[in-house]
Amino acid sequence: MEKRFRRVLFLVHRWLGIAGCLLMLMWFTSGVVMMYVPYPSITPQERRAGLAPLALNAVRVQPPDALAKVRTATFPASFRLEMQGARPVYRIEWPDRRRQAVWADTGNLVEAVGASKARALAAAFTRLPAGSAVLIVRDQWTVAQGFDPHRPLWRIEMNDAARTRVHIAAGSGEIVQHSTAWERGWNWVGAIPHWLYLTAIRQHPEFWRQLVMWTSGPLLLVGISGVWIGILRLVRRGRWQSPYRGWMWWHHWLGLIGGLTLLTWVASGWLSVKPFGWFERGGDHAVETAFRAVPDAGYFPRIDLFTVSRALPDVRELRFDYFAGKPVIRAWSGPQKQVLLKPTGLPSLLTSQHVIMAATTAMQPHRIETSVLIKEPDTYWYGRWQPRPLPVWRMVFSDPNRTWLHIDATTGELLGQSTQDARTYRWLFSFLHDFDLPVLLAHRSVRDPAMWVLLGLGTALSASSIVIGWRRMTRPRRALNPYRVQAHRQIAE
Repeated sequence: MEKRFRRVLFLVHRWLGIAGCLLMLMWFTSGVVMMYVPYPSITPQERRAGLAPLALNAVRVQPPDALAKVRTATFPASFRLEMQGARPVYRIEWPDRRRQAVWADTGNLVEAVGASKARALAAAFTRLPAGSAVLIVRDQWTVAQGFDPHRPLWRIEMNDAARTRVHIAAGSGEIVQHSTAWERGWNWVGAIPHWLYLTAIRQHPEFWRQLVMWTSGPLLLVGISGVWIGILRLVRRGRWQSPYRGWMWWHHWLGLIGGLTLLTWVASGWLSVKPFGWFERGGDHAVETAFRAVPDAGYFPRIDLFTVSRALPDVRELRFDYFAGKPVIRAWSGPQKQVLLKPTGLPSLLTSQHVIMAATTAMQPHRIETSVLIKEPDTYWYGRWQPRPLPVWRMVFSDPNRTWLHIDATTGELLGQSTQDARTYRWLFSFLHDFDLPVLLAHRSVRDPAMWVLLGLGTALSASSIVIGWRRMTRPRRALNPYRVQAHRQIAE
């Protein structure tokens, strides 16, 4: 029985390894690119940086009138005022991700944007001359479901050396994507092959998820069986040496040296799609609703635009929301600078008692165990490509999910919920796959060489698998020699 199991172990490692070695090589080499070039996206900071200062003197429609125009029965998930070209506009997003826009100067719903208008908006956002405009449903850079509420899209090619490309929602004129030729080119050898992110595949979310799960999952068996076989062959008959020669010798030692670490990478990559529903228990929308405590679903009071304009002459965005049942305005004077205002336009001071009260109400009947003001990035609150807001309050609760609430200490915004599942996933996926400890992210001179060595081991191991597999598949069939058969049986044993 033991001999048969070992024989099966060898066969699984051999044939699954031959089937997946090219895929493994692609994952390791593309992983090096992804260390330096993220997938194109437009962050909230970049979006605000491209906005013109709010012309509050042109606003003729108050927030309650804008909400009345869309005849809402629920308060929006997001409700903000910004500029679209030379006109102020209210942008409204509902909990179901549906979006609407209302002109703040006339009160009319924003009409569909034509090609010439889209080109003008792209030029104003990038400060570059606009070129061609093509109406599309999706392309490689807008294939994810997050773009669905904005479709169809205008794809604008800018006339600059970087070959900048901007995507604009045709229905609302909102800028939704921004990329350069440099980013797009490197992503073709980075994120796209690494995530199997081709448009034809990724536009079908569940098919893509299953494909990733069932291509990376079987390769776990290759890694597990390879480590096991490598150890068995190393200590065979009490001799701590490899019995192989040539490429097999390299393959054996590369697997022994880096096998366990490389196995954790394959495993964490498999977990990225949360197979079989694991780690899918996230934050509770009811908690967010209770935290905001909107008293009247479809209402926000009138605001003192004159006072706001005097206090913040360079304001770029006003976001209207509720905090613990009270209307508040979160105002950005730049990509990062944020202040909290009352509807009167006067500053609203937020104390720790206010935050604790709102959090306790949202999580009833569970109690707060600890509350910590985080002023520096830590292992659960950090940003890999963009910094996260600081300082934030972390409220730890006694509920069965061991929920943590992260609350902006400046504006009182509920920035995130973290359950025990999410924190476990953070270590099993994010840490094992990206080495994303804040101390390592802050010291790239330490993290990067370590990643190079490990990715290099994976690349070399995959390359040796390709050579060995190619030789195995192309060697001529020879008559079976009884002595060779016996030798192979001894290796398997």
